[in-house]
Amino acid sequence: MKNQNPSLVLPCRGGLQIPLIRGEGIHLDFPALGPKLKCLKRIFIKEIKMKKFLWFLLLCVPFLFLTCAGDKNVSLRYDLEKTFNLGEQFRENLYINLQAATPEDYQKAISYYQVVKEKSPFPKKKKDLDSLDQDSRDVLRLTQQSYIRISELLINQKKLDQALSEANSYLADFQKNDFNRQMMRLRKGQIYELQQKPDSALAEYELTLQEYVAQHDPANPVGDFLTLPIYIISLHMKAKDFSQQTVDQAALFYKSLIASPPVDPLSQQASSNLAELYLRNNEFDRAISTLETLVDSAGKIYPQPLFNIADLYLVGRAERDKSGRTINRYQNLPKSRQTFNRLVELYPDNELTPFAKFGVGRTYYAEKQYQKALDVFSEVKQKYPQNPRAVAATQFQIGLTYVQIGNWDRAKTELDWLIINYPDSPEGMKAVGFIADYYSRNNNKAVADAYYQKAIDQYKGIIAKDPKSQQAYAANQMLTEVYLTLERWQEAATQLEDFVKNNPGNTSEPDVLLLMGQLYEEKLNDKAKANQSYAMFLVKYPQDPRAKEAMERAKKLSLEMQEQGKANIPK
Repeated sequence: MKNQNPSLVLPCRGGLQIPLIRGEGIHLDFPALGPKLKCLKRIFIKEIKMKKFLWFLLLCVPFLFLTCAGDKNVSLRYDLEKTFNLGEQFRENLYINLQAATPEDYQKAISYYQVVKEKSPFPKKKKDLDSLDQDSRDVLRLTQQSYIRISELLINQKKLDQALSEANSYLADFQKNDFNRQMMRLRKGQIYELQQKPDSALAEYELTLQEYVAQHDPANPVGDFLTLPIYIISLHMKAKDFSQQTVDQAALFYKSLIASPPVDPLSQQASSNLAELYLRNNEFDRAISTLETLVDSAGKIYPQPLFNIADLYLVGRAERDKSGRTINRYQNLPKSRQTFNRLVELYPDNELTPFAKFGVGRTYYAEKQYQKALDVFSEVKQKYPQNPRAVAATQFQIGLTYVQIGNWDRAKTELDWLIINYPDSPEGMKAVGFIADYYSRNNNKAVADAYYQKAIDQYKGIIAKDPKSQQAYAANQMLTEVYLTLERWQEAATQLEDFVKNNPGNTSEPDVLLLMGQLYEEKLNDKAKANQSYAMFLVKYPQDPRAKEAMERAKKLSLEMQEQGKANIPK
């Protein structure tokens, strides 16, 4: 037997070696060995198959392990996502009516987020700085947001120490500088502020800005961070330690976010905020020049900064001269009109174009060129009839223009049209009060009272539609003004109470609380409620410059109530 390329050699009993050639099978010239060899062949083939199977298993085990691990990650992510969403549902229900929320309601929502934290491998087994697959990143996101939600719900319950502990845990456990970490840093500052620790709050706010400068998304500017420098300035002003250095630091923050050219959304927003900063600091020319840098790669200025420049020249900035007279040396009406017209020419189809055209009319109105103003306003209404904001604003200005001309009947007709067609618009709300005030000033009590009642009904209807809407917010303010004008003190006070209840933490709250206190003290002679209003103001806003006066009023009322109580004791 000739075998030139043996692949395997099969040992047989008696020392006989049988070469096996790949692809040829076994060919022997010994008939007597045939049955034994067939048996050996079957044994050998089984051994070969077993070896192949073992090799297959060895190769597959890692893939089987990875598949199982992947399935486990998917299962965990699904489980945490489901639990987190249940927490979100409870949280949403809480915000529908915060005043009616009980501690048990808060705890129920928190418990879902707590489960997410406990089941998550972060930060116990994994770190946010690790290399992570998509499922792990989703799990990390749910974990981080659970920390944030818990701290938020604790703040709402005034459990500030627990909220601070949650914030500190987050900042210790998650080291990656990202949006969530920056938001938690901001929240920590807010907690310190609520705890009346302004220095600690300012330190956290400064760290927030540093982290945002180091890591941000140019395509998605975050308003909370971009308005923070101006808020920091307001805190320094309240503490009476404001300096130009604070403004310079804020300007440096904005400049560090602006690319050249400023084509991305973040650069544009930062430039607008920088201009606002200069304007607040009475640097009008620097504000204008900053807005003028907002051009695209072809050197064409963007529509929003162009509109803002025109509006700045229209409004200007009022100042007092040495004699005490109010002057407006920055107002430049021809330049404002020129800039508005430029926007209309450059961007004929932009959403700002109707308002730019309206701005042209306002410049004529400011110059007392009333007929030219009316011509422009009429053009706006005819050209943009499907733009409710532009039409309502223009219609109100038409009414005011006829008042200036001396044609009250035509003015009232135009304003009545506005009230009928756009009652929920800011101008529609102002128009009804404007007519009532006109008749009141001109001693026509019957018509004035009719329009005041019309205003009350209109404002109440807007509030009833959606008490938490922007329209309802404005209607609340105007309704209170009507009650005050009519000297309906109790209704005014009740309206203010409803406002505080429906808008907790609103920026107008300190003013509303003080006004409530004054109404109860001076008009309604309700010392208890007046004292309660001042006390609430002092608890929430102890750093407000008016806190000292509120404290004096509260002390005076307390003494008066004590004296009154003693006088009522039977002798």
